This record gives sequence, C-alpha cells and structure tokens, in this order.
Amino acid sequence: MFEFELNSQELLKRRVRYLIQTDYNGVADFLEHLHDRKVDEKEVETFNLFLKRGKINFEFLEALSQKTKIGEIPLRRLLNIEFNNEDLFKS
Repeated sequence: MFEFELNSQELLKRRVRYLIQTDYNGVADFLEHLHDRKVDEKEVETFNLFLKRGKINFEFLEALSQKTKIGEIPLRRLLNIEFNNEDLFKS
C-alpha cells in the first residue's frame, strides 16, 4: 500500500487554490473579496508567490475564515488529507 504525507501548508494551499478556481473568477477577484477593495497586478503577483511557497500567515487565515467557505469547515476537517476538496466544500 502506498501512502504519502502532505504537510498542512501544502494542503491548505491546495484548498485555497480549489476555492479560487470554483468560487471566484481568478486570483484578483478572490483578493478583492477578501480585502473589500480593488487590487492591482502587483498584489496579485505577490499573492501568487506567497501561495506558491505556502506562506500563509494568521491574518490571511483570519480573512479566509471570515469571508470564505473555509470559515464554515472545522479545522480538523480542513487539515485532514482524507477529505478531498470537492467533498469538503460542497454546499
């Protein structure tokens, strides 16, 4: 049986990417929703770099929990690799 470990940063990064793809019209739309303002191209590039590296800080987690579906999911499920994104975020 093959098993692999996926660290929580990578898992959360995948969850956020899935959310952007399914609920928003791209990264700019997602960031505008989180920050309640227009974002510029540099902010989008910076966010993409942070997400690519898995750099997620507390302020970002707080915004996710307050303004996206991620806030409706218990942390135990959110970080559990056994739940795929589709099952986790279905309405």
